[in-house]
Amino acid sequence: MTVRSGEFVAEHLTNNRTGEPIDDDQIQPNGVDLTVGDLLRTSGTVHFYADAEGNDEGYDHGQRTQMRTFDPMGNTGSPFYRVYSGSYIIEYGEHITIPEGHVGLVKPRSRFMRSGMEITTAVWDQGYNGVGEGLLQVPQSLDCVHLPVGYPVAQLILVEADDSEAYDGSHQGEMPPTLFGSELEDAAEQDDEQTAATIEQ
Repeated sequence: MTVRSGEFVAEHLTNNRTGEPIDDDQIQPNGVDLTVGDLLRTSGTVHFYADAEGNDEGYDHGQRTQMRTFDPMGNTGSPFYRVYSGSYIIEYGEHITIPEGHVGLVKPRSRFMRSGMEITTAVWDQGYNGVGEGLLQVPQSLDCVHLPVGYPVAQLILVEADDSEAYDGSHQGEMPPTLFGSELEDAAEQDDEQTAATIEQ
């Protein structure tokens, strides 16, 4: 198994918000740091669909609510998410393209494991392009986590793989959703309710 250099990986990522190359300080010896973009909370009912023979026919991931950010100092340019115990979807801040002959693997940064948190991400097949997602899990033992927007949380590595058919699944070209006023207001109200519940505990 050959793991490609961080410089090679960096050639296949761009900043999702600006379209510019990623920052040099994201490049590691054997991978590239992925940062926090949007943070979403899931709810409702999840449906997985299959035909009579059990073949995959897609799924519905349920309702997603975008978490709001906080900036207590006012316009500091360093907003953060206030995260409590539970599971969250991280939409990374980078647009990713997995080149032919490679597979993308993502591992959490060690400081997350040392803080008792976990980030998992599915395998990214060759040919995949889009803004990938990861699952952030915060244990009940932590009261609260302040997670800045743009903070490096995981590392993407590229491993050489046998050539095969390129990915052409339902997540190809995925981009973060655009949420409008009412949805953001609902998210803010839910955040306030969760904050109050946590303080009462």
